Formats: sequence, C-alpha cells, structure tokens
Amino acid sequence: MPDSHPNSDALPIVVADGVIKQFGRFAALRGISVEFAPGRLYVILGNNGAGKTTLLRTIAGLAQPTRGTISVLGAKDIKTVCALIGYIAHPSLLYDEMSGMENLRYFAGLYGIEDDGAANQRCREVIAAVKLDPELNRPIGQYSQGMRQRMSLARALLNDPKLLLLDEPFSNVDFGSAQEMAALLAQMRDHGKIWVAFLFAAIVALNQTWARELRNQVLDAYRVSPAPANPLFLAKAFGNFIFVGVLEALMAPLFIGFYKLRPLGPAWELLPIAVLGTWALVVNGTFFAAISLRTRSREIMLPLLLFPISIPALLGMVNATTAVLTAEESARFWIALLVAYDVVFTIACLLLFETILDAE
Repeated sequence: MPDSHPNSDALPIVVADGVIKQFGRFAALRGISVEFAPGRLYVILGNNGAGKTTLLRTIAGLAQPTRGTISVLGAKDIKTVCALIGYIAHPSLLYDEMSGMENLRYFAGLYGIEDDGAANQRCREVIAAVKLDPELNRPIGQYSQGMRQRMSLARALLNDPKLLLLDEPFSNVDFGSAQEMAALLAQMRDHGKIWVAFLFAAIVALNQTWARELRNQVLDAYRVSPAPANPLFLAKAFGNFIFVGVLEALMAPLFIGFYKLRPLGPAWELLPIAVLGTWALVVNGTFFAAISLRTRSREIMLPLLLFPISIPALLGMVNATTAVLTAEESARFWIALLVAYDVVFTIACLLLFETILDAE
C-alpha cells in the first residue's frame, strides 16, 4: 500500500515479474508481479504465511526465485547493488555480545567505511538518528526489544541505502517508539523535496535580475561611469535575496500541503540553513544571470549554468536539514560547509563580475 506522494516520472526501484518461490511443494510466492517507485513508502499487508517475509528476502537477494525475475535498482544480479540496500529482519542481525557502537563499526567495515574517523562519525550519526546514545557500552543482549529494533534500524541506515526493506519493524515496539521510527523514515523521503522547489523558485526570480538594465542598455551608462562594479552586484544580489526569501516563505506552506509532507520542525532551527542556502543560490544566480544577459536564450542558459554549480549547496541544505531534524552531530559540519560555500563563491563572483560587465 503506497503513500500518496506522486512520483510517476521516476524509474521503478524494484521490478518483480512473475516471481514464484517454492519450498518443496509449498509455494510461498505465486506469480508476483509488482513495481515499486523510488521516494515512496510502501506497506505489504497479508496474513501470517502469506509470503511477506519471503518477498522481502527475495528483493534483498537473500532468497532466489524459483521462477520469474526480479531486478533491484536496475540490476538483476542483486549482489552488485547490495551496498545500496538496507534490510531489517525479525531478528536484530546484531551480535548480542557486542555494544551497539561495536556492532556498527563492524558493519561499517563490511560496507567499505574503513577510515576510523569517518566510520565513527557515521556510526554516531545513525545511532543518534534512532534516538539512542552512541556512548552506551551495554551489550546488545542487555537491550530491551525496542532498543534492539532501533539499533537494527541504525544498522540498516549505516550505508545510506537507496532502498530500505523493513520486515515488521514495529513488532514488540511501544507506540511512541514506533511513531518516532515512522517519522524518521518519512524524513528520509521528504527532506530533499522542499529545497529543490526553492531552487526552481530562485530560477524564476533570477531570470529577471537584469531585465531593467537590458531594456534601455542602462548597463552601458554604468560602464562608462567611474563607479565600481561590485556595489552594483551586491545591490542586485541582496535585492534578489529578499525577493527569493519572500517567495520561499510563501511557497513553503503551499508546497508542504500539496505534497502532504509532515511539518519540517520549528522555523528557528531551519532558519540558518534557509538563509545560507538562499544566499548560495542567489549569489551564483545573480552572477550567471549577468553572464547570460546578452544571449538570446537567457531563460534557458541560466538554469544550465546555475544547476551544476548549485549541486553542492543543494546537497548541503538537504543534509543540514536532515541532521538538524534528527539531532545529529553532523548538522554543524553541513552548516559550516554552507558558510564556506557562500564565502568562496561570493568572493569569486565579486572578483569576476567587473570582467563579465565589461565583456562585449
């Protein structure tokens, strides 16, 4: 049973075609044909013995279909994409004698995260994301069932999977814990959407940055004057920043309502990310709008120039948002990265703007 988020243009992440799985004479799966789209949450319902676990194990590559085919992330040999899959089963799939941190460090090595610093940071991030304490040294065997289930989810998230398979993740978990785990899964799906929408909002606004100057060739008057170029650029950038900020503020509730996203948390927590991210889009957009000013197809040129250079900022915004809302320690890192991005590109744009302005 999928959620209501539309994603019709995306290629299926899982495709099963006529899958049959037999154990001796017993058929656990009988001619299953289904497609699962990326970016959505699906629930598989059925009575005990209906084959739910068998289907998930087959998708995970732990069981081979007797007949039919199944492809995951475009690959029929699931072993080749297993590093992109996260899997939770009925058992915790953890060593009872080891602590949560020790377990995750071991699995980090299996997924190729071998650098001690990176492995420790990633393990701490996913443990904190499931609301457990990374400093807890108690063996897994002494955890409550709910804590085991949370740590099992942390293990499944460790490799930042593209596909997450959960076999009854809320069994033996109290209602509050189940709600928190469901919210975390929803956040993993939702956090990237609103920032992508803001990028498109910025494109709409920035395309008109130099429209007045272009209309009567006012820039030529500016070029023959002794005035420096940088104040003009900064004035345009700050004007665009205010305009795009207002546009984002108006769009956010409409976008959240249209896509039925969950509330993204207190505004003050996300305000620094919104400010830094918006400035990153605006400063580059203002600069590239000047580059495309004299081209006939500037409405097409601006997105082509702006999208590639904005990818690091967009990734920073998405990861910073996720880290803030899941109380991960990496939030400061991503915010610092956005600050560095803004400083570097602001300086670069100021240094190059006069050259762009004087270009024939």
